[in-house]
Amino acid sequence: MCKEGVEKTEDAPHKASHAGMVGGVDADLARTQHTAVYHRVSALLGQYVDGMGDRGKKVIKFASPAEILEVFGSVCADDGGAERERGASADEVVRLCELVLDYSVRTSSPLFFNQLYGRVDPVGLAADHVLSTLNTNAFTWEVAPVFTTLERALVRRLVDVFGLPEGAEGLFVPGGSMANMYGMHAARYAKVGAAVKREGHSAAGGQLVGFCSADAHYSYSKGANFMGIGTDNFVAVPVDHTPKGRGSMRADVLEEMVVAAKAEGKVPFMVGATSGTTVYGGFDDPVVLREVCDRHGMWLHLDGAWGGAA
Repeated sequence: MCKEGVEKTEDAPHKASHAGMVGGVDADLARTQHTAVYHRVSALLGQYVDGMGDRGKKVIKFASPAEILEVFGSVCADDGGAERERGASADEVVRLCELVLDYSVRTSSPLFFNQLYGRVDPVGLAADHVLSTLNTNAFTWEVAPVFTTLERALVRRLVDVFGLPEGAEGLFVPGGSMANMYGMHAARYAKVGAAVKREGHSAAGGQLVGFCSADAHYSYSKGANFMGIGTDNFVAVPVDHTPKGRGSMRADVLEEMVVAAKAEGKVPFMVGATSGTTVYGGFDDPVVLREVCDRHGMWLHLDGAWGGAA
């Protein structure tokens, strides 16, 4: 495989002064070459996006791991076929990008039917391009004035949509699993208070225990492990798979389990509900679960990664 970075092409004009040299590399020339690679690869991606709906193209050009390594390695091999130490030329970098597209699964093909996928939205792709081009992080207004302002505006709009009380806050997170973990973290803090930051779970006065549907996403268990609550203390509640229940958590059994946990000296702190379970597509009833949570002083978190928009 290739090493280092993009090397200087021998036929490129050398225009930089001594001041443009960085570590023996012509910085101005390298920047020009890198920009040229960007434009060539952008053109490749444009062609790829234009052809996403083409049913005549294979969903995958199958090759074994060994064959893939051989194909990619041959691009940067020397004349004798051995791996070379120098970096790849601009042409080789572009060729490698072509191979990445050629040997990857076309997940936006009309003939691709793997679960949990949707076609690439060209508008969303353009947004990704803007974000990557700006190369910023939305953690402070100083470095991201537009994104931090838009995030707050969108959160305020969502607060209105969901009918949350004045002053409610929110933030955008990397993905569904982390969203559930953030919710679990908020639930623990709401139950135990600031003391949990200093004293840990001992501040709860008993073993914390949470509940979720038996069909819920595994990130609840992962979060219980990650937060030190323990997977045994995040209890799976039976699901009603009858035509009436349609895969929803059984609230009656949930309440029985909560009462039993309290009798054992445990501290129920949250219920993890789901709008659209991963396999069955079940929707827990948030109104009924809210009533159970209110009776027992628990936080209700709703995982809407799959069906929340419905």
